Amino acid sequence: RRRRMDRPVRADALSAPHESTRMEKNLEGEVALVTGSGRGLGFHMAQRLARAGARVVLHDVDEKAPAEFGESESLADAARKAGAALTVTGNVADENAVASWRPRIEAALGPVTLLVNAAGGDIAARGGKPQPNDGLG
Repeated sequence: RRRRMDRPVRADALSAPHESTRMEKNLEGEVALVTGSGRGLGFHMAQRLARAGARVVLHDVDEKAPAEFGESESLADAARKAGAALTVTGNVADENAVASWRPRIEAALGPVTLLVNAAGGDIAARGGKPQPNDGLG
């Protein structure tokens, strides 16, 4: 349904929650691995998945990575805050490191059914933005 542009929009229409914009889903029984979830956007996605009932695996490059920007004292601390069931560490670019997570996750929670890739979002925050920034062509 289109809104006529010559009529003003009510201020309360912009801030009122609408059923069509809310997405609530029960994720009980799901096992979610969220890479890069020790902090930032990955952390908040992991927290939301846990609130929806998923058993969540938090990941970061190492146990102390979340402390680098002051969001949590450690990955274990972030897991407590997010309601996560398990943590794994390692570089997602290292195939052997990633492969080593599988037996541990499956033994504790079962097979991963949801994967959210949020790792690598802090490149610019670390000052590692390439010069020139032409990686995509």
